[in-house]
Amino acid sequence: MYWCKIAKTNEEFEAIARLNYETFVEEIPQHEVNASRKKLTDFIRRIPMSLFIIKQN
Repeated sequence: MYWCKIAKTNEEFEAIARLNYETFVEEIPQHEVNASRKKLTDFIRRIPMSLFIIKQN
């Protein structure tokens, strides 16, 4: 079973930024390493309410 919601809280956006870092910096080395260990895209900065969180129970 899955559930989904639109990201709204700072904690949710922080988790998304950490996941982006893990994916696009550590797994797929497309971007430079940074001290914050977060990757915020221009898309996230412009339209943050368009991000969905999907989790499996």
